[in-house]
Amino acid sequence: MKTSDERAFTPLEKFAGHTGTWRRIGLVPRLYELEFDGQLAARLTVRVGRQTSHLVAAGGAWDIVRPSIWSSALAVLRAGQDAALAEYEPNNWLGFLYSGTGTLQFDSGARFAWRKLDFWAGRHAFVDDHGIPLLTMTPRWLMHRRGRELTLAPEAARVTALPVLAGLALRLRLPGSHAH
Repeated sequence: MKTSDERAFTPLEKFAGHTGTWRRIGLVPRLYELEFDGQLAARLTVRVGRQTSHLVAAGGAWDIVRPSIWSSALAVLRAGQDAALAEYEPNNWLGFLYSGTGTLQFDSGARFAWRKLDFWAGRHAFVDDHGIPLLTMTPRWLMHRRGRELTLAPEAARVTALPVLAGLALRLRLPGSHAH
């Protein structure tokens, strides 16, 4: 059963082939909303210390957590559950320097790579096993700290974990909140 909060969101799949914007709307806690053409698609709350983030979208609610202060990985859990349904493992150089890339592996077997598309513009994307970018995050120069553009490829409509990809993409691109 969907909560009243989840009913307020338009499913992300409906925006495949379009570009939306993650906007920061709250200071404490850091609260971000993803909108496409004025329609709310998701909300991400980054909690104190950036150890935990809470994502809500039409498909449900998830927590994105760093298992420990010493861990560079991130775990994705359904809200209210203890077992991770996916884990993001960053690629680290020499074991400790975050390279800005990594892999999101779901228990279901689905896997997505987080890649840099270019160095200077700061564009990143989650790509599928065939190398097709499903969603692309692009910083907006004037909104660097307050917003990011999220472009969904038409192929993204078939991805059931699309809300998790969108929320994790923002979480990975926030200043100081990388998995490292």
